[in-house]
Amino acid sequence: MTDSPRDKMPFEHSLFNLNVDPPNASMIFKEGLSLLKIPGLLSKFPFQKNTSVDHSANIPTIVLLPGFLTTPLSMHFIKRSLKKENINIIDWGLGFNYGCAPLILENFCQKIKDINKEHGKVILLGWSLGGYIARETARELPDSVSRVITMASPVIGGLKYTAAQKPFMKKGYNIERTNQMSIERYKVPLTTKTLALYSKVDGIVNWKACIDSWSPNIEHKKVSCNHMTFGFNMEVIQHIKQFLNKEFDAC
Repeated sequence: MTDSPRDKMPFEHSLFNLNVDPPNASMIFKEGLSLLKIPGLLSKFPFQKNTSVDHSANIPTIVLLPGFLTTPLSMHFIKRSLKKENINIIDWGLGFNYGCAPLILENFCQKIKDINKEHGKVILLGWSLGGYIARETARELPDSVSRVITMASPVIGGLKYTAAQKPFMKKGYNIERTNQMSIERYKVPLTTKTLALYSKVDGIVNWKACIDSWSPNIEHKKVSCNHMTFGFNMEVIQHIKQFLNKEFDAC
């Protein structure tokens, strides 16, 4: 956990420039191979029995945000592993994550206000782009979000430090513009307590882009899994449970 540079000096874009590259072809290839590990990972999963939730009780609610080009179904095993009587878990309500971050953020900020009416302040748990949306929602609406958990989520650069950089550049996408837009957002501090999970073998997002050295209240945890298997990894689940235990005695 570190103090934000904004607390010490004027905002400068140069503070946010990372001298790193997107994952290379070898790492991206290994991501594809990692999908073959999922059946074995699932055999070790600590699934909780489906239980009814007492909505009249003062219990925490977790909202699950899927990654780029995925649906809430990708978060099913996390939901199953965390589900207990004293915790309520719901999906983000926007269906397929098509990847237009500014528009998704706008829509989800409106959605979270509706969710708050029923559940009060919520915990946001997002995978990859879903984690970025979770962070930025907490930045926009700090009174609506109690905690944030991100899995392999780039906190800076947009697509610049991801495997999607080259394909999008070939389509004429302005990568540097999205990078500058992500930096500009740091003019408004992210103060919500956040658990950021990252992996040095991530073949989709350069792990250094998952490290937030500028915001207060960030707890980073390194795990050993590929980007594609975060949602099926026991080490990831244990870190999430420990964070929830520590913060809410919820798991």
